[in-house]
Amino acid sequence: MVEEPTRVAMLKAGEVDVTTSMHAESIPAIKSDPKAKMGYDIHSFGILLVMTEQWDPKSPWSDVRVRKAASLAVDRKSLAEAVAGPNAFFPATSCLRP
Repeated sequence: MVEEPTRVAMLKAGEVDVTTSMHAESIPAIKSDPKAKMGYDIHSFGILLVMTEQWDPKSPWSDVRVRKAASLAVDRKSLAEAVAGPNAFFPATSCLRP
């Protein structure tokens, strides 16, 4: 596979019509080209945090109020943007269905 900076240069030079799997850092360079059009696909991935200490009665994580407070303290939008870039979709709050 051709390195990403080369693919961006090829796209901007008109050597290729489409390129995929771009990192967030490459988006400004593509958006700055008036001939380029951006399309987005939705990738589904998740980050799962398992606190096994919640089953230890001596651990602060065993208190559901502490776990809820920690959950409320997470800025999900900023986390998604840090991981997936400025075009990130707001992440799910749970891997389980309501």
